[in-house]
Amino acid sequence: MNQKIGWTRIAIALILCGGLLGCSNSVTGETQIEASKKVNMKQNTPEITGELVTITGVVISKPWSKSYESWNAGGGTYYVLDVGDAELDDANRSAEEGVILRGSDEVNWENFADYEGQTVQVEGYFVEAQPYVPQNPMEQYPTGMNGEPLPRGSGFQVYAIEILN
Repeated sequence: MNQKIGWTRIAIALILCGGLLGCSNSVTGETQIEASKKVNMKQNTPEITGELVTITGVVISKPWSKSYESWNAGGGTYYVLDVGDAELDDANRSAEEGVILRGSDEVNWENFADYEGQTVQVEGYFVEAQPYVPQNPMEQYPTGMNGEPLPRGSGFQVYAIEILN
């Protein structure tokens, strides 16, 4: 009986010591899981250009079409912020009407449907298009003069959205 209790205590001690030694970063105190989440977030975050920006416009839904804008948006239905006559730098314009809206951890892409047709103020960052790597030799995609696939994914990544009255 005493041997069972002894081995149990040793096993518990080893588990506790192993947990303390193997799961924390001595410099920051964060767990390995937290550190891996940070790495994954960095890998999945589009390249942000410039500073936090606020833009006003009307959210519109656009259906898929065989156009570069639709390709850039990712295919399927997408949402655009129509900025009207407001000046927008050509480098940041990703849609005919203004910018393609991109979701974030704070504002999911699906939430844009709730704002369709409404004048809103969005806060976020402009993101650049990324090179596209074909997944299948039979798929269709727009190409540049060199025959390479055009980049996609540019737009405005929204971190806050507010309806204006």
